[in-house]
Amino acid sequence: DVFYSQMLGFLFAILPLAVRKIIAERPKVWHYGLKLLYIVVGYPMAGFYALLGIIFLLIQLLFLPGLKSKTRLVFISTGLVLLLSVPWIYSFFYTNINPVFLYAYGLPVDDFYGSDSMYLPLLSAWLSFGVFLVFLSKPLKELKTLAFSGLFALLLLSMAAVWTFTNKDKNFETQLAIENAISQDDWDKVLRLAKANKEDPDRILVMYRNLALWKNKSLCQTMFRYPQGDAPLQTTNKFVNQTRIAAQTLTLYYGMVNYCYRWNMENAVSFGFSVHNLKYMLRASILNREEALAQKYAHVLSKTLFYKQWARDELYYLNNPRKMREHPVYADILALRGFNNSFAADLEVMESAVHEHFMSLNPNSLSLMEWKMSSILTTRAVHLFWNAFFKYLDSNWALPLHVQEAALMIGHVEERDMPKVLQHFEPAVVNRYQEFTRAMGSFEHLAQADQARLLKKGYGNTTWYYFYYTPRFRTN
Repeated sequence: DVFYSQMLGFLFAILPLAVRKIIAERPKVWHYGLKLLYIVVGYPMAGFYALLGIIFLLIQLLFLPGLKSKTRLVFISTGLVLLLSVPWIYSFFYTNINPVFLYAYGLPVDDFYGSDSMYLPLLSAWLSFGVFLVFLSKPLKELKTLAFSGLFALLLLSMAAVWTFTNKDKNFETQLAIENAISQDDWDKVLRLAKANKEDPDRILVMYRNLALWKNKSLCQTMFRYPQGDAPLQTTNKFVNQTRIAAQTLTLYYGMVNYCYRWNMENAVSFGFSVHNLKYMLRASILNREEALAQKYAHVLSKTLFYKQWARDELYYLNNPRKMREHPVYADILALRGFNNSFAADLEVMESAVHEHFMSLNPNSLSLMEWKMSSILTTRAVHLFWNAFFKYLDSNWALPLHVQEAALMIGHVEERDMPKVLQHFEPAVVNRYQEFTRAMGSFEHLAQADQARLLKKGYGNTTWYYFYYTPRFRTN
């Protein structure tokens, strides 16, 4: 991937040399325009390599015969001014630009905790090759066909090698697509993406999917109909974990607003502020009624090109808090805030801390009860099940499918007097559980792995299969 991206960058850097050849006989204003247009359009696209292209032009001008000294000086001076000023100007428009890397974006720099190395040999090779091409090209003549043919052949070879040998992380691709859908509040798309992913999901994908199910009011009805898993994140960087990646998003939708603010701030300190962080911190500030803080983040977002209107729309709810209950995002968050909004756990291991949080509550709303029951089922916290179960009955809430399944299984194992509550169950669920127990009994002479394989097709989407045949998952 490093080789491929740097090759593309290098091609972009030599582009102005080819264009300058075409306009060689044009008036001087064309050449000034080339420099200006190339760096203004090119820097957001290619970063360092747009700057390198300007350097190539300046090097070529130094050795261009027949050019007056005054003209040469003006060309080089304006080029250097553009080289230094354009990245600095862009830093005011792009909130995710780290000033430390202002002139290095696009280079193979590992900008994360514990690694500050740059692939200097690779960079030196590209620069040397670039300087070679500059001098290989005769002034006011066409660029050597052979040089460009070799370069494009190398590009095609590198693309083929990258496609063949690079790691293809489908979970990561799905995660990015889901996060984009979440940013658009498209929860149906989140579920479609989750269902389309055929890989063993990691816990981030499971949490995103369960959030979408809750938003669609079907969490405890359908959560086990989707694949369960805990595939490891494909990274050797120990600083990257599910908390760093997902806490900044999920905690807001869980109603854990202070945690949302905390993790967005931590990521901003570690990696630099981004629009993503600023949007969540603005919403957290609005929910906490911190007007000065909300105004601050809205002001920063108003300086961006694409989010200024979004920030203005959000401030409406700061000034009209009662309208928040009509907003699809704020309304659901407010429904989950029936608890003390303070720090109770470190949340370094995010998923287990979230389950502990929801299981510790005594919900008076169905919204919170869905999260509590899903946490009980996910963690197999049987000792908490019956209190939550009877809360459903006492509140006249319909029993979701997976709650019925869990009650039948736990009641059977504990030899409880179930006829008293069977009237609240769907007959089809009761009949299916009886079929499951008979099937499990007929396979009891087999190893558990063989039982799981044989029972998965008929019962893999049930609470029973999850409890008996799904291993306990790593939560971070």
